[in-house]
Amino acid sequence: MKIGYKTINARAEGIEKKPAFRHLLNRNRLLFVSDGFYEWRKEEGRKQPFRFQLKSGWRGADNRIILTVYLYICMVYRKKNP
Repeated sequence: MKIGYKTINARAEGIEKKPAFRHLLNRNRLLFVSDGFYEWRKEEGRKQPFRFQLKSGWRGADNRIILTVYLYICMVYRKKNP
């Protein structure tokens, strides 16, 4: 299995010790604002998307939002000349 498939998600606890993520912490971060997110769960032997959201909805009466931090890598592929 490729490392990319094993490292799609990371928890904040201990991330600075993981070689796959450590170099991204100081420069390659993205803050994403939302009212919910999806995770996969198994139902009847199949994977189904399950939405997590705040009870108040998007910026409801209590003005709560979900902030998620993403670490990213930009890759550039150049076409080789024949």
